Amino acid sequence: MLASVRLRAGVALRHFKDEDCTAGDILDSLPSKIIVIGKYLDDDPSRHSRWLENVKQAKCQGCKAILDYTDHHLFHAVRTTHSILTIKDQPTLLKQEAARRDFYAKLVPLIDVAVCSSENLKCKLEKYFPGPVVVIEDAIDDYPILQPASALSTPLTGLFFGHGTNISYLFRDFLFKIDRPLRIVVLTNEDMLPAFQQRIASRHVRVPTNIDIEFAGWSLKAMVAATNISNFCLIPSDPDDPRKSGASANRLITAFALGLPTCADMIESYRPYKDFFVDIRSNEFLEFIHNPIAYASMVIQAQKDIVPLFRKDVIEQKWSDLFESL
Repeated sequence: MLASVRLRAGVALRHFKDEDCTAGDILDSLPSKIIVIGKYLDDDPSRHSRWLENVKQAKCQGCKAILDYTDHHLFHAVRTTHSILTIKDQPTLLKQEAARRDFYAKLVPLIDVAVCSSENLKCKLEKYFPGPVVVIEDAIDDYPILQPASALSTPLTGLFFGHGTNISYLFRDFLFKIDRPLRIVVLTNEDMLPAFQQRIASRHVRVPTNIDIEFAGWSLKAMVAATNISNFCLIPSDPDDPRKSGASANRLITAFALGLPTCADMIESYRPYKDFFVDIRSNEFLEFIHNPIAYASMVIQAQKDIVPLFRKDVIEQKWSDLFESL
């Protein structure tokens, strides 16, 4: 299940409890009070017009329309991707981006309120939407709060998790700076695993000889199991990529909850938590790799001060406050 469903729509829906509420790609009936438009996917050619028509009809019946905007698709950029693991060809990717941009451009004039997953994304959306924009962060999954490991494993193991579209960020210059044996466990969506494994095996992607990459399918159970054999978490990204500029802090907060000392790229949504992780591009990165246990105190403090703010009940209350205000 997509994170946008589990951690956003699923949490927001908890507000309605026993009230009449419908969710899905195709609505059996139009709502009478509130319609929330979540993440748009372009895998169905009819969705574009169907969703826009649903919103227009709901508005005609006096409905309030809320856009849950979690990726900056309104921004037009020429793709200059470094995505060496991209499965789809560039023309296809550009066409998909254009379709998403067109959908949101037509949707924005119809909405009453917008919700964003980060302050940075809110600032970007406000250039396109003059109405109220509220920040409601991603909740984190119901993981156990784990204590950082007290000893290093053999081999030293780092965990990378996330959607397959993020994996290309792993194969960048920082990987070649690591000067010790290292295993990296990669948890990602099952449908993209065969292609990634094939490209690694065929040497289409360069991997340092001192590093072993292991791919596995993502699940809540797999995350906990991988955490138990990992010494730290890696979250590389690209702070200069406009498509990442609105990304939420969900993966970072999840790593904290799982007790993993973390090194990450300093994207905008991570800046408020800079005291709790190591910047991959900093001089401290290699010190971190050689002794991640030394950074356990950062994680323990984050678990105390930061992680509770992202519990599902806390985020649900933010959705409830928004719904009650309409």
